[in-house]
Amino acid sequence: MAEHLVFVIGSDDDEQIQLVTENIGQNCRITCRVRGETFTADEGDFFEALSTVRRRALEPKGLIPFCYGASLNVWPSGMARDMGQGLSAYKMQMGLPASELVGIFDQGPDVIPSRVEQQAEFAKEWIGSFRNRRKVEGYVLTLKCRRCGSKFPHAIFSGDTDMAIDGLISLTSVERKELVVGELSAHEWKLEDAERISAACERISAALARTDLRPVRVVRWQKAQSTRLSFAAFRKNYKPPVGVYSCPKCGGEAKSIQQQSWSELMTSGGHIEPFGELKLHDPSQFTQR
Repeated sequence: MAEHLVFVIGSDDDEQIQLVTENIGQNCRITCRVRGETFTADEGDFFEALSTVRRRALEPKGLIPFCYGASLNVWPSGMARDMGQGLSAYKMQMGLPASELVGIFDQGPDVIPSRVEQQAEFAKEWIGSFRNRRKVEGYVLTLKCRRCGSKFPHAIFSGDTDMAIDGLISLTSVERKELVVGELSAHEWKLEDAERISAACERISAALARTDLRPVRVVRWQKAQSTRLSFAAFRKNYKPPVGVYSCPKCGGEAKSIQQQSWSELMTSGGHIEPFGELKLHDPSQFTQR
């Protein structure tokens, strides 16, 4: 549990609100105390909980928190939400990838107080401002299903920050050795995590007039068995967790048996197609529709 005292814009005096954050089971809870009233919001991450507090408890009173979480040019990445509970977010500048993380309850001279709707609209415009020159880097895993024995490719994205790969998706053909790489639309970003990829798959499949594309999801991360070792021995023998993925054909579990670059996939008889305005690391190797 943590407490934050945050100044608000829209008041005649130096008014502050109290925001108390705590984890309640799988939910992130923010309790807001303002002008003798208490409002509680439970959401999947703290950024979303703060947005709910702003919409329902503060904006009807004409109040906007003076913090980065309510700043026009700040928005969290998917990883910041999933791994960091939405406690940090990225500053955005039109036409440029985001790289600077800030705490959502912190304040600074560059905070631009805004309503939730304005902030979400700015994030949507920011995504569009650099989409046409967005380059996709990464590699391809060849996965093998334990149940049906199928082998299929799956793209793993990489970048300097998690915001650089945010919204990118990999769709696998169940008929041939082929990938389609795309990105979430502004509408899909608003959906629940489980619905985003499915909606993107339907949209891209319809645009390409295809019925063979499926998303591949991480089922779990399998860690090596732990043993009592000295730190030196542990460091020498350490192996990172192994991803276990869903098979797009039968739904069974699959593991990686090979890693390739984009071009190596192509030269080995596979194909990878960037959808829309995306450009892969070596665009001369690929043809876009």
